[in-house]
Parts: sequence; structure tokens; C-alpha cells
Amino acid sequence: MKLPSHQKSDIAASLCQHGGVLMHLKDYSAAHTAFKNAADLLYTRSESAPAKRTLGRIDTLDGRARALVQLEEYGNARTAS
Repeated sequence: MKLPSHQKSDIAASLCQHGGVLMHLKDYSAAHTAFKNAADLLYTRSESAPAKRTLGRIDTLDGRARALVQLEEYGNARTAS
């Protein structure tokens, strides 16, 4: 199951604003895409087993952005949006 696009955008914006996110990014658009993908991944994982902590490296398809994301309680992405 995937999150609707508007929810992914909300979560992505939230991730960009909060602590616990370490970013090395070349442009915001690529970063936003990376975080939307992360939100999808976290939501998918929460369907089978809620994650208290997720540590992952997300690379955009064009390689312009890289993000190291460490989050707590975002396994329950439904309540974060």
C-alpha cells in the first residue's frame, strides 16, 4: 500500500524541517523526492511491523541528492501526515 501523493509531500516537508535528519543535498526538488520515497518506505514497513527507528540511505534516481535519514516514530506515517 502506498501513501497518497499529498500525504507524502506533507511528510517530506515535515522531515525537512525536523531534527534527526542529516542531509547532504544539491537541490530541494531532488531532496523532496528522496523524502517522499522514504515516507512510502516507512509506511509500507508500518503495515507489517511498526518501526520505532529507521535508518536508511535514500538516493534519487538521477543521483543529484543523497539523504541519510534517521527517524523515530515515523513508522506510523499515517499519524504523521
